[in-house]
Amino acid sequence: MSDLIKPDLKFLINSFHHFNKLIFSNELPTPDFRMSSARTFGGQFKWTNKYNPATKKINPTAFRIVLSNFQSRPRQVVEDIIIHEMIHFFITYKGLRDSSPHGRIFRHYMNHINSKLGRHITISMRGRQSAEKPSDALCIENNRNIPVEHSAPTVGKPEKSYICLAEMTDGKTLIARFAVTMILQIDREIRTWDKVCSHSWYYSTDSCFSILPRCRSLKLYAPDSRQLKVLAEKRTIRFKVTPDGRLRQI
Repeated sequence: MSDLIKPDLKFLINSFHHFNKLIFSNELPTPDFRMSSARTFGGQFKWTNKYNPATKKINPTAFRIVLSNFQSRPRQVVEDIIIHEMIHFFITYKGLRDSSPHGRIFRHYMNHINSKLGRHITISMRGRQSAEKPSDALCIENNRNIPVEHSAPTVGKPEKSYICLAEMTDGKTLIARFAVTMILQIDREIRTWDKVCSHSWYYSTDSCFSILPRCRSLKLYAPDSRQLKVLAEKRTIRFKVTPDGRLRQI
């Protein structure tokens, strides 16, 4: 293992271009580079999903790689963190649909690079050990551009969750978790969204939904396989508005 280094912006940029040529055949465009002093992650890959009304497609743009220099690390570890984020970049840029941020496609490239180049890339090297946050893979907010990221997530804890599942006109299934006080407003809004074919509501205390943000506006996220399985085993719930304007589950 190499000596400890505290990476700077120049190291990040040079490493990106080196591995872009060595591993990705220079297919990745040059992203925005940033350094961070965060202690909760080693690196991050961020981008923005931009809706194109002409093609009715969502395209990733505004790519950014962030590297933390909070602590000194062995050079090879820092390089592995950068490559880790570049794998996320490659999957997103190519429009590959993985099962989760560290799903089958990510692991395929990770294992291939480790085997071919003798690297030691892992799925838990961004900082402390943590659960994945698969719902960050896609976020749509009623035709607006939404920044998304892969970063150091936290382990979900069981708590009450009201989940909206939406079937989109492009065939995608998206979900979101909302505060109970926002259900009535969200239900009205989603009925006017022409990109939603149908929607349904669910209640769950499963910890897999705790990693979703509790939204107060209409945003939808790509679910992982576990979240879809949990919802498939539950009955939908319905609400009615009482005479005093309150929402009641029926």
